[in-house]
Amino acid sequence: MGGLLVANFKFSDMVGFEAGVGYVSQEIDYGSASLEETTMAYYANVPITLADGVYLIPEIGMYDFGDLEVTGNADLDQGDETYIGAKWMINF
Repeated sequence: MGGLLVANFKFSDMVGFEAGVGYVSQEIDYGSASLEETTMAYYANVPITLADGVYLIPEIGMYDFGDLEVTGNADLDQGDETYIGAKWMINF
């Protein structure tokens, strides 16, 4: 099961803001054992229009890989990861 929620706002014709959160959960049954994990992702970006059809989009986000839960074993924290980047885009 999964889901995604995104909200965006345009400050002007040149600058906007977008933020989102994503969720994925899975469960696997194998005989008497069961494995369950949930992953969350968060991000925010600022689309900047440099010219008609030319965009720069800086972004920051985080993946939270959650816990791996296996029947009969202690939960295993899978950690998280933060990223920062930017994308150039030109539409012809």
